[in-house]
Amino acid sequence: MTDHVLAQILDKSRAARDGHFGVLSTGEKLTAALVLNKPEWLAKMNYTMAEAVERVGPEWMARVPEAARVLEHEAELAAEAEAIEQARKRNRGMDIGF
Repeated sequence: MTDHVLAQILDKSRAARDGHFGVLSTGEKLTAALVLNKPEWLAKMNYTMAEAVERVGPEWMARVPEAARVLEHEAELAAEAEAIEQARKRNRGMDIGF
């Protein structure tokens, strides 16, 4: 079963992370700030943490921790893939034709 609310939170949080913050609604921006642990975004929007939690509401707030874990896992996988690619590039430079 697909959690459509979680999928929407992930989509909006990825958009915000990737610089598309301006196209989101206020609630989506606040949710993304919470998911991505960006208190400076809350401050720029003149929201306290408590106000953001209240505005986001219980249905979305219940999914914020899982969304944060998913995005953190994605970041770890991306970093691992980048490290592997860098190692491959270094190894190619050492190829002596065997």
